[in-house]
Amino acid sequence: MVVNYTPCGHCRQFMNELHGAEKISIHLPHSQNNPLHSYLLDAFGPKDLDIAAHLLAEENHDLIADHQDDLINQAILAANQSHCPYSNSPHGIAILFKNGDVVTGRYAENAAFNPSLPALQTAL
Repeated sequence: MVVNYTPCGHCRQFMNELHGAEKISIHLPHSQNNPLHSYLLDAFGPKDLDIAAHLLAEENHDLIADHQDDLINQAILAANQSHCPYSNSPHGIAILFKNGDVVTGRYAENAAFNPSLPALQTAL
């Protein structure tokens, strides 16, 4: 990852949830090829909890979207894609705009929990 400043703690923690996190390098203007783990001293992540799931990987929680309201179905489909290997509590949201556009969001859970992103935040 090439950035102009060191990534914040939440960003580092989310990168630690990605598949291949151990291979991520951070390149700064003054310093290149810095392994992600060098920014996460005493890191705590999915491997520490014996979790094989990774953030942004394909997810399916087998929730059934068969409601009469299509907007509710879209929220259920978003919940199906939640990354929630720690709580097993998928949730999703579907927002209908006046112009007819629909934006969905899904839960993005983090081993550190505090940086987790609820569905509303991922939709926005």
